[in-house]
Amino acid sequence: MTRRGINNITKKIYQDSKSSISENSSFQKNVALDKNQAYSALDLKGIAAGRSNLAALLRAETVRQKLELESAKRLAEQRRRAENRHRDRLLRSNPAWHMVKNNHEEDIAIRLQTRRDEERMRREEFLHEMELMYGRVQKQPMLFERYYAPRSGATTVDSIQFSPRKSPSKKRNTRKCKAYHLPSPSISPELRENFLKYLDKVDTKKLDRSELFEDIDSLDRG
Repeated sequence: MTRRGINNITKKIYQDSKSSISENSSFQKNVALDKNQAYSALDLKGIAAGRSNLAALLRAETVRQKLELESAKRLAEQRRRAENRHRDRLLRSNPAWHMVKNNHEEDIAIRLQTRRDEERMRREEFLHEMELMYGRVQKQPMLFERYYAPRSGATTVDSIQFSPRKSPSKKRNTRKCKAYHLPSPSISPELRENFLKYLDKVDTKKLDRSELFEDIDSLDRG
């Protein structure tokens, strides 16, 4: 490197240092003038617009969000008050006791309808039971039919012949030829035997009485 190049470098460094010193002195003068000078609002606005201050931007954003929240709360409060006024107006036009009365009448109507349905079902059930009972009564045999109904182990006969009733002109020995035509129920052997004995006794009494009458008539004639 030559001597001439070294001189150029030293000159350049000197000029740079001189220019920085002059800038510092001018900045100090400006600061002194700023202290003595009163700035207007437009000057301050221009200075603030010329600089990008992050803290100021954050503060402005916070203030904006706060204003938005307050406006939203205010709108919600106004909406709630409007709804309350509308509900109060409806209640004044249709009071609560009117609504209770309507519900009470509807409840009474439902209960009456339920009672009617229950009574109708109870009446239908009673009629059905009466029909079943009437059918059972109709199916039951009468006392005479039950008495002469066929029994297990009983003997069925169409006719039972007994001794005929003895007339006054006939003898007693013709009593066994008498025939009794009875209906044809089914009788047990014991009942048949008792019935035959009873008929024999009746015939004997009648024959004795007829003989007594014959003797009295013969005495009167003699």
